[in-house]
Formats: sequence, structure tokens, C-alpha cells
Amino acid sequence: MAVRRDAPTAGPFAPTRAPAAGPAPPPATSDAAAVPAREAERAAAADLYGDLEERLGGLEDLRANGAGGWAVDRLVWHSARL
Repeated sequence: MAVRRDAPTAGPFAPTRAPAAGPAPPPATSDAAAVPAREAERAAAADLYGDLEERLGGLEDLRANGAGGWAVDRLVWHSARL
């Protein structure tokens, strides 16, 4: 905006300029699609590691009862969910 030489530079009749626009805010839904998928992945990983922890804690009992194959099947099942 050009200012005329005879135009006032201050006071009620001075030309005004619109404030410079800053960067636009990000859309409110930018992560909305990723959140449910991430939550599901986190839940599946928690199930896997929780099950693995229980199997390792009861390893002696699993061996004594011959349930090693069952424990491996559970590990494969949980791993496939990731």
C-alpha cells in the first residue's frame, strides 16, 4: 500500500495496514485417522508382551506339563496381530 506524501502518518486519518497473516494453524483432524490405528497397535503389543511375560514366568510349569507347543502357538497368535 503506497502512502501519499501529503497523507497524515499518524492520527485518526492515517492509513492502516492489515496485520501480516502468520502461518495457518494445522487442521484439527490431521492425526484423527492415525490415532485409532496406533491405539490398536499399542493394545496388540501390550497383549503380546503381557502373554510372553506370563509364559516366561511359568516356564517351569509349562515344561512339566508338556505345554510348550501351546505356549508357542499363543506367541504366534499374538505376533500375528501386530
